[in-house]
Amino acid sequence: MFGAQFYPTPSRLARTLIAGVDWKRGIQSVLEPSAGRGDLIAATDSHMTHLGYRLKTHTFDADVIELDPELASILRGKNYRLIWDDFLTFRSWKRYDLIVMNPPFADGLAHLNKALDMQAPYGGQVACILNAETLRNPYTRERRELIARLNSTSTTSKIEYVKAAFTDADRSTNVEVALIWATTQAPDRTDRIRADFHAASQQASTEAPQARHDTVDVGDVIDNMIDDFDVEAAAGVRLIDTWAETSSLLNHGSAYRSPSFELRIGSSEATVNSFLQALRRRYWADLFENPALIASLTIGLRDELRTRIDEFAGYDFNTHNIRALQLSLLSSLNRSAEDEAVKVFDTCSQQHAYSKFSSNVHYYNGWKTNEAWKIGKRVVVPVHLGWFGQHGSTTQETLADIELVLNYFDGMRPIDRPVAERIATPRDIPTGTKMEFAYFTVIAYAKGTVHITFTRPDLVKRLNVFAGKRYNMLPPDYGTTPYSGLDEAQRALVDAFEGKTSYASTHAEVTATGGRLLALDAA
Repeated sequence: MFGAQFYPTPSRLARTLIAGVDWKRGIQSVLEPSAGRGDLIAATDSHMTHLGYRLKTHTFDADVIELDPELASILRGKNYRLIWDDFLTFRSWKRYDLIVMNPPFADGLAHLNKALDMQAPYGGQVACILNAETLRNPYTRERRELIARLNSTSTTSKIEYVKAAFTDADRSTNVEVALIWATTQAPDRTDRIRADFHAASQQASTEAPQARHDTVDVGDVIDNMIDDFDVEAAAGVRLIDTWAETSSLLNHGSAYRSPSFELRIGSSEATVNSFLQALRRRYWADLFENPALIASLTIGLRDELRTRIDEFAGYDFNTHNIRALQLSLLSSLNRSAEDEAVKVFDTCSQQHAYSKFSSNVHYYNGWKTNEAWKIGKRVVVPVHLGWFGQHGSTTQETLADIELVLNYFDGMRPIDRPVAERIATPRDIPTGTKMEFAYFTVIAYAKGTVHITFTRPDLVKRLNVFAGKRYNMLPPDYGTTPYSGLDEAQRALVDAFEGKTSYASTHAEVTATGGRLLALDAA
């Protein structure tokens, strides 16, 4: 079912590993690489709850990484924050107080070295389940270097061997493992700061600041944003690190004296992770407003994205996570587009089927109902204080959604000067003047109506067929059989809906495109 290297961590072994962590050091951010089903992160969460950490911090700042697609899907289903796929290629500005892992036995040495590399520059803990043979039989240079590293002065480590640790696991094996707890010490950079100061006082730097030039195509907006994020993250992390190194020199003295300087983010003391949280939030928010990402999204999907900014602030702003977001949007786009198509159909038909707007509705005897309707060539909708159509949508937003839905049925072809670019507010729709768009023309009248005339009847017919099927006004296989092959009842339905001549083109298009007429091309 899963990869050959997947051996889920038995609960008893997980509890032993987590209990051996030095919790007095203050654990706030946790990473589980090659997380599998998330057994260790779940054990960490349970232990932190037992110790009262969750009550103090209110959040469990945990990230997971998993390469196997099926296991990654399980982690997402458990609402774990999946931030990357292959741990050995992982790079992040974020810092973790604890990295806890049961890596694939075949890559255990590489995983442990990677985790120690991440913790070495700033100090942190690693709790790892490793194949005991890696340490007991150091016949390779890499194994000998790992042992020397665990015994170095910069790392405090403890090792406990457990035989037959996986015999009672969901996937059993009779292997002996080593439980490794390693703590790297953050280097003291105070002496370096003093040395740098004395060197700078002897010789002034003559280097002029270098202007930064983008190394990516200026037309690739998202890549440029990622590049800018990395530059800003590097600058901010360097500032905070420098502050941490110098603050003891600047603010030492009486405990009752106010500090000379403070570095804060909002009302809290600045840390690397709090800075990155704020920075990621800003970049994700900017991305959610960027046409490169949201051009094909409905108003509803755009609003949903904006409500998830705090969620995405926990994810690094990188190509991997943006691609994951795009795939997620593509997955939900079809559902959203279908719902939006029905809303547009309602807006342009029976929603305003009363008094002077009754001409919007074109009734016919439907498949399983005597009351069926469709959109005609011309639609009249009311305007009240700049609002019409679906509840909560402004005039320009609803026009943009009508254009977007028709564009779905048009294969999502590029639109020259779409509604969203030409109309920013209702004032941009001049009264009595016809405005031409990709799929319709619009005239607004002072009496409080907007007249929409569709210029692509083929797309309107696609929308009518789609909505007719959704409302069971048309059969699911509508258009698949030639008119000559229909029975009397089916011909009566076709005659009422569009007529024999129009149906011939519908059938021809369905046959030629394999049914694309009856499904959103955005799917």
